[in-house]
Amino acid sequence: MTIAVGFHCKDGLVLAADRQFTAPGTFKYHAKKFATNTQGFSELAYVFAGYPGVFAEMQQKVDALLTQEPMEVISPAFIKDTIEGVLVGMGWKENFLEGRLCFLLAINELFEPPQMLVFDETSLCWANTGIRVIGCGDTSLIRYLGDRLHSPEMPINEGVGLGAYLIKKATQYIDYCGEPIDVLVINESGIREAKREEVTASIQKMESQEDFLSTLLVQTPFQL
Repeated sequence: MTIAVGFHCKDGLVLAADRQFTAPGTFKYHAKKFATNTQGFSELAYVFAGYPGVFAEMQQKVDALLTQEPMEVISPAFIKDTIEGVLVGMGWKENFLEGRLCFLLAINELFEPPQMLVFDETSLCWANTGIRVIGCGDTSLIRYLGDRLHSPEMPINEGVGLGAYLIKKATQYIDYCGEPIDVLVINESGIREAKREEVTASIQKMESQEDFLSTLLVQTPFQL
């Protein structure tokens, strides 16, 4: 099981994920689910759910195609079209990728706000508003919390806290998710991985406010 979230803040974009993989036979191991590189004038940051080998195959094919192109040709739209072609070639339309791959991709273009691309097995689309959750299981809890707590006007430091908190809740309540938790920050300064102590402190701050958060999450019944 993998779970990951991505969302925009006032001054950037946040991606967060757990590290637990569960291999056939319920063997568990931990590894990062992020991959970053640069194509043309764009920095790319992926976080994926599904089979690591399938993701690696997709990324390698996309990178091979993009590196053949002149730098000035590589735009977010061109990257999306390239990824779509690769996914189709890997059997997306025939449902060969169902349960095997989904991902969030942050594209940080020079002098432009970052954009987020989502592949959720059924569609490949831009997601520049709201919070997006991917996972190979029941993500309803995290989607609910995210919808209630996220605001596009929150600063990026609060976004780090929210991303880390959502994944922490997933590791507590959703099977096959597990720590450690990784958070990536994408903004005008580039792509940065939040330090472990920053993630831990952010989670502790959010958890210390859970009594207050409950008032946002639980509506008082109508008075009769």
